[in-house]
Amino acid sequence: MRNTKQQETTNTIKTLEIPKTKLARRAGVESSRVSEYIQGKSLPTATMVKIESAVEDIARVWTSLGIKTDLDDTEGFAKLLTYVNSVLAGEQFAEIAKQQEAQS
Repeated sequence: MRNTKQQETTNTIKTLEIPKTKLARRAGVESSRVSEYIQGKSLPTATMVKIESAVEDIARVWTSLGIKTDLDDTEGFAKLLTYVNSVLAGEQFAEIAKQQEAQS
């Protein structure tokens, strides 16, 4: 049975055309588990969380940069993810500061 999070993650995988084998490698699970996840099959919670987390990371990097980066370069991808996360955190901080200034 597919839950809402699983459906959203599956849609992201399909929309961004994330290769299953590369997603599996990034998530640290077998490729067959990614296929089962996409088919809506029930998997252990830990496996589902790993897949969902990997998809969130890939989507964050790809959509923020507007390009599909190489998922085989794990070190490079990790650096890009750190960069994107820091940029997004900076944008959130700036927005909070702007809201607080407006309330003053």
